[in-house]
Amino acid sequence: AQLHLTQLQGGLVISLPAAVLAFGALFGGWLVDRVGDKRMLLIGSAVLFVSDLASAVASTIPEFFTARILSGVGYLFIVVAAITMLPRTTTGKRRISALALWSSFVPASFILPMLVASMVSGSPDWRWAFYLHAICAALLGLAAFMLPASASQAIGNRANTAGLATVIRTPGVLWLGVALAAGGFLQTGVISLLPHMLTESYLLSFDR
Repeated sequence: AQLHLTQLQGGLVISLPAAVLAFGALFGGWLVDRVGDKRMLLIGSAVLFVSDLASAVASTIPEFFTARILSGVGYLFIVVAAITMLPRTTTGKRRISALALWSSFVPASFILPMLVASMVSGSPDWRWAFYLHAICAALLGLAAFMLPASASQAIGNRANTAGLATVIRTPGVLWLGVALAAGGFLQTGVISLLPHMLTESYLLSFDR
């Protein structure tokens, strides 16, 4: 069944996972310190898998939005765990290459969904895309089992909280976050509005 989303609701569907990452990244970093990066990667893969299945079977708009928020939580856990694991498991030039490859997830996260959307738009049912993504999340979780485990990083609530306060009080870190957020904001906005703009301004049709 179709959910018949408005343009505003469609924008929320796209932006909700990113909003969770934007507002929860500091908490995610704190949580990695508590439970370890590998465990967080496994948890994030499981959460993402569940959220994809929930999105695929959602029958109402609130259910769909809830699933998208849950997807953002899984995305948050994976991203924060990955950037923590790379410096721990690599050194020298290999670390530089690994971090460069990791940074490509941002443009890839915009390009690949659009390619999938082009295929879904011609399909009578869009839900299979979430099932496909659930399979990818399951494969990621299985691959995570082969990664080296991290030593216990639980160093106490006071030390972790102090670390968060230090980050918040560091202007350079905050400005870097603002810069990255600005780029993501523009990219997400353009991607969300582009189909409507092409349809209304250039009289293009996306119907088959």
